[in-house]
Amino acid sequence: MKKKGSQNSILFFSIVLVSLIIDLLTKFYIISNFRIDESYTIIKNFLSITYKTNFGAAFSILQGQKWFFIVFSIIVLGVMIYYYKKIRDNRFLGISCSLITAGTIGNLIDRLAYGYIIDFIDFSFWPTFNVADICLSIGIALLACYFFKNRNL
Repeated sequence: MKKKGSQNSILFFSIVLVSLIIDLLTKFYIISNFRIDESYTIIKNFLSITYKTNFGAAFSILQGQKWFFIVFSIIVLGVMIYYYKKIRDNRFLGISCSLITAGTIGNLIDRLAYGYIIDFIDFSFWPTFNVADICLSIGIALLACYFFKNRNL
């Protein structure tokens, strides 16, 4: 019989791997089939696929701070490695941190390979984003819920 930690490790790495593959494949599709700022409308005045470059973070804040974000990403990944045993032993925390890890790696790859983040999901009422951003947002929201629920830790 497998231990709980072992099962959670498989779940953790599976989420990281699947999320990262989806992120990288969608970005590869975009750079292979679109020019920068080219757009394809899915639902008029609501949703488009638009190849955007983002030299900052969420909402394009801190534009041009590539090295800051590279160092910050490495620190985030270092924290995940340092706390991996605790993360692994708690399924909810593991899911949250696996999404954060996948999103961090996905955007770090972009910064290292291109010098910017490839964004393409374009809702008319929201800044353009990508799969890594979705993973980060969900992972951070789950982590916040975890700490709110367990605020006596």
